[in-house]
Amino acid sequence: MNISLTSLSDRRRFQYASPPKTSGSNDHGLDTVTLSDTSEGKEQPGFGIKWKTVTVAGLSAVAAMTGSANSSASVDHSSLHDLANLVASEKVSNAIIPEQQFDLSQEPQPEPEIEAEYSFGQRLDAEQKRAVEKMVDDLDSRGFDVEADDIINFMATETGGTFDPAIRAGGQRNGAVGLAQFTQTAIDQMNLSRDRDDKLNKEMLANMSFTEQSEVVTEYLASTLEVRGMQGKQVDAADLYSAVFAPVAVGKPESAAIYSRAHSNRYYRANRSLDTNHDGVISKSELTSRLDVWAEMGDTLRG
Repeated sequence: MNISLTSLSDRRRFQYASPPKTSGSNDHGLDTVTLSDTSEGKEQPGFGIKWKTVTVAGLSAVAAMTGSANSSASVDHSSLHDLANLVASEKVSNAIIPEQQFDLSQEPQPEPEIEAEYSFGQRLDAEQKRAVEKMVDDLDSRGFDVEADDIINFMATETGGTFDPAIRAGGQRNGAVGLAQFTQTAIDQMNLSRDRDDKLNKEMLANMSFTEQSEVVTEYLASTLEVRGMQGKQVDAADLYSAVFAPVAVGKPESAAIYSRAHSNRYYRANRSLDTNHDGVISKSELTSRLDVWAEMGDTLRG
């Protein structure tokens, strides 16, 4: 390799091109260098020799060069010592070292951490994102493998993309409320396992912050998913949405019939707009079709 080094003590310049050889035999097992005149042939102050081109082949070659220089000229050993330290530090590698002071103690700075990007991330603040991350961790600790994006997407579907814990279904005063559109039936079910002074109602839920209500959503999801035998399984967005909208669909394939005109007419009539092929049956894929639309929108707002 061809490199140019500048001594830090007396700023004398060396060029290294080929292994140097000392005069006589090499009795010390050191790398050797061969001196050869360059075309410029400039005299170097204090050395009495012309500009030489040599290659440093390791620290031992520098030591050999020191001995060679002693035999031909008076050499500043402190300069060569500095040069040896530079080579030994392995800071020199196939590059021209500029004539400036080196800060060899400088350490590389760590790269900044890259924050995760989420579906609808451009519409969620930092506190909301942390709340979703906590939901993922809490559900995982209970044996349910869920993704943050899937939680966010079903919340977007339920709240019309507002993520408002106080939003009511259809704008009705007593309609289903919040991030999971809690119905009175769902609230009553959760209250069965709550203490008397810790019962829920729609008004309480509507007055909660996003973070506070997200904990209630986690409670509801964990209970429903456990009843449906989803512990130890991957729970996708369709199952999360089904747990809120129609728990009977949790864990079933997309083709499964959820509501039908013949067997569940009450629920079918309440959701007949989902029967897109008008066959009198609402399948799981039809049930979650709105979720798919919101998920696609969320993907364009990642952040």
